[in-house]
Amino acid sequence: MRIQCLIRNVQILSRTVWSEICTFARRNLLRRIDRWSKFVSIYICCIMKRVFATLCMLALLTLWVSCSNSNDGLDYLKGSTAIWLGTVDSINMANFGSALSVSGGNQNIVKATTTGSVLVLEGVNTGLTTLFISTDRVFIEMMVRVRGLMGYWGVTTNDKYGISVQIDPVQGADSARISQISRALVEKYSALLAGAGIEFGRNIFMWSNGTTGGEGAWQLSGNSLVLTAGGVARTLGFEVYDVDRVRLSADVTEEALSLYPDDGILTATLNFFLDRRIVM
Repeated sequence: MRIQCLIRNVQILSRTVWSEICTFARRNLLRRIDRWSKFVSIYICCIMKRVFATLCMLALLTLWVSCSNSNDGLDYLKGSTAIWLGTVDSINMANFGSALSVSGGNQNIVKATTTGSVLVLEGVNTGLTTLFISTDRVFIEMMVRVRGLMGYWGVTTNDKYGISVQIDPVQGADSARISQISRALVEKYSALLAGAGIEFGRNIFMWSNGTTGGEGAWQLSGNSLVLTAGGVARTLGFEVYDVDRVRLSADVTEEALSLYPDDGILTATLNFFLDRRIVM
């Protein structure tokens, strides 16, 4: 029904446009030229009319082919999602209907399977690919991006994702004193990390806080990120909050004890967040 309506609209438009062309030609051109020129102009107008009609038919044919290849009767939707490299994400598609199926996509970037009404995505390699998902009600073209650590990141310093120091004291330690030490350490590390950025390339990283910087090698394995610089390796705790935010934690017990040796500190852990600024 929509195709028939569209065809009628195109035919009406064609006749209207052609009528305006002919009116313009008669009023502004034909009355100013001689009989032979009129004959030539009419001949050219006839040719233009045929060309115009042919173009309209080609446009309709293209539309017809496009519609015949689409999923008639299904709502067409577009969507996108992102997952972390090496992780598996499950998306409940029950609200979109039953008989869930998935096709297309680059299996070297993301593996997509279905389990009942659940779409399961596994990030294989970083990159971008498109999946075609259908149910008995909808047809969805979904763009899936797989992201990893490669890219440029900045240290987050807002209230929700800020810098913190967690201290585990000995039994009986002065809690007020421990809180005071924790705040002092947060100030110390905030001065070092505020405005800092780190770029992760292929196994190489570079960092800078505006005044100092350095570079080295990195390796991510599960929940551990190992940074090696100047022959010294340091292991950080690593946690993915979402594809564009990660949480790092570092053991700073030795430094805390050197500053506060008699205040009952057992362990001290620095926690901070990185936000993705540039994707690589």
